[in-house]
Amino acid sequence: MVGALGLKTFFLKRGLDYYTRLISMYILIVDSDPDDVELFCEAVVQVNPTIGCIFSKNGKVAFDLLQTSTEKPKIIFTDIDMPEMDGIELIECLKKHQSFQSIPIVVYTASKFVIKFNKMVPLKEKSLELGASHFISKPVSFGEIVDIVKSTLETHK
Repeated sequence: MVGALGLKTFFLKRGLDYYTRLISMYILIVDSDPDDVELFCEAVVQVNPTIGCIFSKNGKVAFDLLQTSTEKPKIIFTDIDMPEMDGIELIECLKKHQSFQSIPIVVYTASKFVIKFNKMVPLKEKSLELGASHFISKPVSFGEIVDIVKSTLETHK
């Protein structure tokens, strides 16, 4: 696995399609918190070191990345609270495009509610309604993240 800081430089030089040829599959982590990204990447490596870990700092960067890549991630883990495009908007965009509809999306967030049409809507309900596969409330332990990654991979073989 390329270290979190080295990923940006690596992709600028080689591109995602090059990287995905070097690994068996990859998981996309969409989160503006580098500590959470690192935690998920470590969990992925523990579950299966041949799985790559790609991250983006918000939904817009993730969506742009997916549109330009020929390889699709096995799973997308996304936070909700991010700048530019939040996790809800990302889920909506992905589920509108047929080529992304089959990718399982796991929401991992500390947020409990989202405001839509001037109403407080429970985030778990909204995420699952839009097509997310799972909803996980932060914080969880590293062991729980490993279990979630493992079970999601097994469910979506």
